Amino acid sequence: MKGVQPKLKTGYLVFIAAWALLAYCGLATLWAQGSLIVWRDADGKARFTDFFVHYNGGLLARDCLSSKINIYDPQVQARSQERISASIKPDRPFFLQQPPYSFALFMPLTFTSPAIAYLVWTVIGCLVLAAALRYLLTHTSLGKFGKSLATFSVLAAYPSWLSFAFGQTAFFNFGAIILSLACLQQSVPLAAGLAASLVLVKIQYAPAIFLLGFLRGGLKFIAGMALGGLALVLYSVLIVGWDNVIGWPQALFMGETSSAVTGVWPQHMQNLRGYITLICGPDHRELANIATFICFLGGLALISFLWWRIRSNGSVSAINAERQFKWAAALTLLIMTASSLHTHIYDYVLIACSCIWLWDLTEMNASKKAVVALRFLILCFPISSWFLASFLENFQEFYIQPATVWLLSVITLAGSIYWKEQTAQSQAPDDLTASS
Repeated sequence: MKGVQPKLKTGYLVFIAAWALLAYCGLATLWAQGSLIVWRDADGKARFTDFFVHYNGGLLARDCLSSKINIYDPQVQARSQERISASIKPDRPFFLQQPPYSFALFMPLTFTSPAIAYLVWTVIGCLVLAAALRYLLTHTSLGKFGKSLATFSVLAAYPSWLSFAFGQTAFFNFGAIILSLACLQQSVPLAAGLAASLVLVKIQYAPAIFLLGFLRGGLKFIAGMALGGLALVLYSVLIVGWDNVIGWPQALFMGETSSAVTGVWPQHMQNLRGYITLICGPDHRELANIATFICFLGGLALISFLWWRIRSNGSVSAINAERQFKWAAALTLLIMTASSLHTHIYDYVLIACSCIWLWDLTEMNASKKAVVALRFLILCFPISSWFLASFLENFQEFYIQPATVWLLSVITLAGSIYWKEQTAQSQAPDDLTASS
């Protein structure tokens, strides 16, 4: 933030910190009132957070220990939900279509009340987020002010707040990815693969992380990820039974395609799938699905190219190698989020890594127009994300997915800066990093 007056910098930091404090005070108030996990809105409609559904999945996993049930039966899930809140029932079953180990992993939380379980879950999420941010910020050139601003910016952003409010798994996914990246950076691919296996809880991001890990860590990464995945499957079989494990693919298909259950809202997704669904409309759903899958494959191809390019560069200095790793990792998470088959606004927590590292990587070129534009988008996002989400329906009337536009703009600017840097570096490999 060179060139910005100290008072303005301090004022913005105080503003961001105050915004975060007020946002989480409001969240604490909702929890104390008992209206955070399940409630009725102003129109009398039943509203449930993701934590409610995950907690119910844990209850179903406990039921599997004493009797044989189909955890993916919508009616079984609906009856189980009534144990948590019998007075508030949704119009359609709120369907949990996640892998069977998600049910089993949530089971320990069900030995206490939903309110206390949510509190425990949130505290664990805070610890995971703190550890991930500590690692990210330690590996930057940011000073105390920059690190403080980055921390409060992540907390103040709407995706982070919503992830906490919904009791989402996004923070744990974020922690697993950062741990995997840390292990890859330290050349410990087997451990990186084990950490990456935790990403299988949100399986839509696993293909991108698998490609990243394989191209960086080779067969040892695959072995680690396979070992971790096998452990999750065996744990699932032990808790929910083999029938539920092999029944998951069919449940996933039903959750994505059936109108009999509530579970997937592609029109609200803030990525390419959400944009394509909005443009195609409900009458062209099959076309939207085909276009979405093409974008998904295109994203994987771009990620593969990024990491292949690093491997093909041959031997470089240690500083240059770290810089290339950060560029590739930052762009990978951005592309992964944009092209994923399932990305909601709370999943933007994942790109906190990208924003922090992009800010650090562009420090020496902070006066260039593309860098100024990129940094402006990153700096404004914590506050602007609230307005983009609040006026989502207004934007959609004009066929605009606002957060997606922001994300694609960041990818375009970051990609162009990276490409120019790589072009210059190929001409003078060590000049660029020596100047930093």
